[in-house]
Amino acid sequence: MISLPRIMCDILGRVTAWDIIKGEGLNCLPVDSFRIARNNMVHIISYAELSKRKNRPISHYFDNYSTYGFCYFNNQQYYIAYDDTLPMPIARYTIMH
Repeated sequence: MISLPRIMCDILGRVTAWDIIKGEGLNCLPVDSFRIARNNMVHIISYAELSKRKNRPISHYFDNYSTYGFCYFNNQQYYIAYDDTLPMPIARYTIMH
């Protein structure tokens, strides 16, 4: 795993929340953050699934990244990893931010 490349940070910084809202045709809350991420070529992975894939304890992600979630770039793909034990409103917020 590597962190999000600087160029992607710059590109993401130019895409406003309003651009996403318009592009997705959103007109009510709560939004489906999982669908929005998939539509924008971002893979969502839970800490539990990431832990299985990487053969690391879930605590590794809490201790080294965040108790909520983090993004990363791997094999030319963008990912958002999140704690799937969070209440859904917090998980949605984490994925969208």
